[in-house]
Amino acid sequence: MFYEMPCDVCSGSGVVDAETGLPLDADKLIPAMKVAIRDLRTRNAFLREQLSKCSCDRDREPMSKRSGGTYRMD
Repeated sequence: MFYEMPCDVCSGSGVVDAETGLPLDADKLIPAMKVAIRDLRTRNAFLREQLSKCSCDRDREPMSKRSGGTYRMD
């Protein structure tokens, strides 16, 4: 089960100082989050490029017209 709980330790950011375990100040947290977002965007672009190079199933008919239906996997 998933649910949301307030996080007093990290002030809701999900990030704490590795050495002290205390929440990061906004002046340190914001640049760290920007770096993490940039890294994720770079990784996403790389994965999209790899996917575009993949010839997986492009020339075959859609799954719904094969083997009796979608997601049947037979």
